[in-house]
Amino acid sequence: MPNNKLILSFCVSLDRLAQKSECSLLDIEEFYDSVYEFGRQFVSKDHDFSDLERNSIITSYPSSVEKAAKFTAEIIQHKKPNELKMLLSSIEFLINDIYEIFKYFSLDNSPANLAENISLLQEKQENLKKLLKSVKSSNDEKVDIPNLDGIPETHDWWTQKDRDSTKDEKKKE
Repeated sequence: MPNNKLILSFCVSLDRLAQKSECSLLDIEEFYDSVYEFGRQFVSKDHDFSDLERNSIITSYPSSVEKAAKFTAEIIQHKKPNELKMLLSSIEFLINDIYEIFKYFSLDNSPANLAENISLLQEKQENLKKLLKSVKSSNDEKVDIPNLDGIPETHDWWTQKDRDSTKDEKKKE
């Protein structure tokens, strides 16, 4: 079960991005890193959210998704294949799993532009999948594979070789 620090850290990241009047690529990348860690450790696990965490998700999720949708295309341009896969997993968590949490907490009361921004991210996600199919990863990229514990099998852009290499790294520790 994810700990409260993980959820609180994610909510802080969500709030920080939502409250920025201007954000940079670094802000969005840090946000996606937080989404990845939260999604990786949260998906398929039960957890009770505090009132503060629920309010954070309700108030900050729509704005954070809007900002992520604006900057994702730029972020894609500067990534290696395994970084693109990590971004793809982050987008998947953001527009599916975390969106479901948002809808549950907000009682399906979403701002009008949220569906539009989710749709934009879905387009970017499809473009990213096509890009990954056209890019060949090099052998030395194995070192760039993030921790895949908790990443669902539905994130099928992570190959079995990727998943096995992170298990092999854990055995070495």
